[in-house]
Amino acid sequence: MKHCLGLFLLLISLQCDSYAATLDVEALSKNFINKLAAKSQPSASEADIDAYLHLFSDDFVDDHVKSNFQFKDKAQLKKALMRKLDDEVHYLRVDINKEIFGRANVFMQITTSAKVKPFHLDSVIEHSTTSLISIEFDDKGLIKRIMRFPG
Repeated sequence: MKHCLGLFLLLISLQCDSYAATLDVEALSKNFINKLAAKSQPSASEADIDAYLHLFSDDFVDDHVKSNFQFKDKAQLKKALMRKLDDEVHYLRVDINKEIFGRANVFMQITTSAKVKPFHLDSVIEHSTTSLISIEFDDKGLIKRIMRFPG
């Protein structure tokens, strides 16, 4: 019985290690930040938005916690992101302050700095905000859940 338990734990350990080895969570999180920033640059295009959307699985949840709103549909998310292309972006920068990596998830504290004239306003807004983001990846490295906590 003792040997069976040891063998069972060894098999579980190997399975966990092989799953973890297939995901480079650090690279996935950096890719997310790069695509997040790229879709909001002055030169951003529909191609940048499509590249961002390709990071998400088909059954994703993008949870904006403070506003109690979720995106669960890529077409709906794309429509919202395409409207942002009408903003006059002077600059946008996203910096990763801290990261904690799990086997298939990451928690990040980021600071977003921007100078933007939203298409629906008459004035330019310059701001810097710090927020927390939790991302859970599926076994293919696609985002299955993201939770955004504004600072």
